[in-house]
Amino acid sequence: MKRLVSSFLGIVLSLLLVSNVFATGRQNVIVTGKVQQTTVAVDAVTLDNDPTSVTSAAVPIGGYDKVGIYWDYAETEVGGGVSGALTITGSLDGVNFAAINFFDYAGGATPQSSESLAADGTYFCWLDRDIPLKAIKVIVTGTAVDVDDTILTSVTVFGAMY
Repeated sequence: MKRLVSSFLGIVLSLLLVSNVFATGRQNVIVTGKVQQTTVAVDAVTLDNDPTSVTSAAVPIGGYDKVGIYWDYAETEVGGGVSGALTITGSLDGVNFAAINFFDYAGGATPQSSESLAADGTYFCWLDRDIPLKAIKVIVTGTAVDVDDTILTSVTVFGAMY
C-alpha cells in the first residue's frame, strides 16, 4: 500500500512539474498555465535632430497581473552630452493617457517618473499591479541629439497573466 501511495504521489508531482502548474501567491489558487505577451512598442528608432522623441502606439495591458518594460539604448556621440529619457503614460479607459510612475531595482519601493541613460545600456522597470490600466504608451526623448549625435532605441513591453 505504501508503494502504491508513493508511486501515485510521484506521478502526480511529475505531471504538475511537466504541465507548468504553479501557485500564484493568491490564497488557495492554482493555475494550470500562464499567458504571456510581448509587444515591441518602439522598434529600433533613431533619434536625431528630427525626430528628437518617439511615442509608441497604445499597448493593451488590461487583464495582465504583471507588466514589465525593457528599454535598449545605444548612442553615437560626436559633440557630447547626449542622453535619453524614458517616460510612460497610462490609460484607465484606453483613450485618455496621463503620465504614470513605475518601479525599478535601483529605486526599490520608490516610484520613478522617468529614467535617463547617458551611455549605451539597457533598463528594466515594471508597473504597479494594483492600478487597473487598460493601455500604456512609452516615450523616449533624446537630449542634445542632432545630425551626428544620435540615439538608437527600442522598448519592449511584457505582460503576464497568472
